[in-house]
Amino acid sequence: MQSTSPSSTLTVEQFSSLLASVLVRLDCNWIEMESETIWGLLHPSLLAGEGGYYLTMLSSTIHFIKSLGEEEEEEEERRVAEEDDKVGKFIFLRGTYSPCSI
Repeated sequence: MQSTSPSSTLTVEQFSSLLASVLVRLDCNWIEMESETIWGLLHPSLLAGEGGYYLTMLSSTIHFIKSLGEEEEEEEERRVAEEDDKVGKFIFLRGTYSPCSI
């Protein structure tokens, strides 16, 4: 007899989170290229079933991970720009700013 408990199944959210965690931990930089190659090589009729579902999940997870990285880079750029502005204002207010004269 085989019993199926509710805890033995994964929801879409759990699977997506697990897949993202695995991809990030393994640092799979090549996986995006592989995913795109598979999309290009497979006949559209093969993408209609379970294989298409999991390939879509993989592509969606890759896009999600990339979007997080872009947000972090933009935040870092904003932080650096704000610090540069503060330093520039401090130097100007202290009177040590001397513009170049031609």
